Amino acid sequence: MTSILLTAILCSVATQRPDLEGRVIAKGGGPVAGAHVLISTASVRQGTSTLCPSCYADCRKSAQADSQGRFRLSDLDPELLFNVLVVADGFEPKFANKADPTRGPIEVELIPFDTDKLDPKRVLRGVVLGSEGEPLAGAKVSAQGFSTDAFSGFGPDIFDPVAVTNLRGEFVLRSNSPIRYVDLHVEGNGVAPRVFPGRKPEANPHRLRMTVGATVTGRLLCDGKPVPGAAVGLMQTNRSADTFLGSMVIGTQPDGRFTFLNVFPGDDYSIYGLMESFKDGTAAAARRVHVAGEGVTTDIGELPVTKGHRIKGRVLLSDGKPIPPRTRLLISREDAWDTQRVELDQEGRFEIAGLPTERYSLSVRIRGYQLSPKNHSIDPQNHRLLGTIDQDVDTLKILLDPDAR
Repeated sequence: MTSILLTAILCSVATQRPDLEGRVIAKGGGPVAGAHVLISTASVRQGTSTLCPSCYADCRKSAQADSQGRFRLSDLDPELLFNVLVVADGFEPKFANKADPTRGPIEVELIPFDTDKLDPKRVLRGVVLGSEGEPLAGAKVSAQGFSTDAFSGFGPDIFDPVAVTNLRGEFVLRSNSPIRYVDLHVEGNGVAPRVFPGRKPEANPHRLRMTVGATVTGRLLCDGKPVPGAAVGLMQTNRSADTFLGSMVIGTQPDGRFTFLNVFPGDDYSIYGLMESFKDGTAAAARRVHVAGEGVTTDIGELPVTKGHRIKGRVLLSDGKPIPPRTRLLISREDAWDTQRVELDQEGRFEIAGLPTERYSLSVRIRGYQLSPKNHSIDPQNHRLLGTIDQDVDTLKILLDPDAR
């Protein structure tokens, strides 16, 4: 009995999801009350992963520092390390990289700056307003696409990672190069996310008016019975970098119903069940839907859960060397913002179940190797395999060649 109890305790400890706690202080001063703390990206503790660093579920989490500068980010994945972004009105944004929630609290020191001394050609100022014209506090403003003297496109390290509006709805977004224009991505509580294109410093201050947006609802059913507690995703079908707003994920209610609020209206979307929600080999395929206009509810009806497909295979190195430990394979849905990671065994074998009939990409990264052109369905430009899975696949082989570069 004692050994059984001890085993149960050890298993419970192993699956605990820790909190990341910390404190935000000003350089040479005291606590920074009201600072916004956001998880920007994450990485695995060991091995390599092909998953986008900002695509982990925990990267949606944020907190606000209390009057003593303390904060808590709750229920985090114990297998990940986190790059935490801290922003506050009148301070330079700062990252705390590779924060480990299992090693105790962290401390982040912010450097103040005087907004009146900023180069007017390198800063965008403005105010974000809610649907009734009221100042919207806590809204996140970032540069989605831009043109500066130094760089044009979507590259990092030109602008502040994000600006967060103060209680008056005001924001300051800085660039390290003179700005020609910026496409601003804005999101906030109770409003639909939106991109405001072509904003220029000479038009400061900008007034960015948000709207409530549209509503999308439906019901997740399996053999006519509701599926409660499952995750349903919604994303635009057009992923053009200058207009894409990211994905939204919510859970189903006990009757299987789901409701997305504050959806950007008048656009085409994919709606789907996330693969991680179904552990019994079932799946909910993506469905395309047009979301109606401002203030209108679009009911998609039933989103069916059916038996999914299985894919089994093996990753091989053409030089005969063994697969490095903790190597991961990534499978991504082309019509959904949804992925699965699976760790290869020592022989490079893997198995993934619960895949709806859709197009997928498969990718694996091992230092010093690249996908061999001998692979079927290879997409060499994006270093992946690409194709449709519409039945069980039990003998897939993925070959990697030494990378001469």
